[in-house]
Order: sequence, then structure tokens, then C-alpha cells
Amino acid sequence: IELPNTSPEVLLEADTVTLVPSYRSGITVPVRLRHSLFVSGRLLTLQDEPVALQAGEFIPLDSPDDERQLFFTDEDGFFQLHDLQAGKYLLVLFASAGAQIELSIPESPEGRVNLEPLILPVIRK
Repeated sequence: IELPNTSPEVLLEADTVTLVPSYRSGITVPVRLRHSLFVSGRLLTLQDEPVALQAGEFIPLDSPDDERQLFFTDEDGFFQLHDLQAGKYLLVLFASAGAQIELSIPESPEGRVNLEPLILPVIRK
């Protein structure tokens, strides 16, 4: 199933459907859409320095069965995530035990959310 005229933040819940119609029959396929968000932010230390070149993940807290989203920060501590849903998340860095912060991603009709700089309390240089 393709949706060529929809905006990028609108996604299908399932993009592949297997159909097994009988001879001379018809099938109705219900299409369910979901609104996803593009999220960008910046990670900083307590000393207001960027958390550069670090990998981590966003863990959904509202619906634990949802897929975790991996991210990577650039040299200035900026990161971007695609295909997130609004709700509460736990941001965890892989390189530093205890480097985590809980945050909320608000709903956005434009499909873009720019987070305020996030300060991770246990990262020190």
C-alpha cells in the first residue's frame, strides 16, 4: 500500500497486506493511519558542554510494547529521531551507567518537535 499524496509524518500501521481472494470476489482492506513525529534535541552535561558522539535509545514509557528508538549525537550534542509518537520516554545513553532522563514528547500538528536542551545529571568531564 502506498500513500503518495500524504505528508511524511503520516504512516501506515501496516504497509504490507497479504490477500487471498477467491475467484470473482472482492476484498475491502481497512487502512489505518498513525501520525508520527520528527523530534530533534540536544544533550548537555552539567557543565553545559555538549554530549558529543554518544549512542543511546528512547524507551517508550506509555506503551512498553512499542519499539525502542536508537539515536546518536553529533559533535555538538544534537540528535534527531523519526517516527516517534507523542508520550513519555526514558532517554538512556549506552556509554554511561545512570545517564538517563525522563521526558515528554508533546503532540504537534506540524509533525515536528524541537526539544529544549536536555541536561544529563551524571555526565561529567
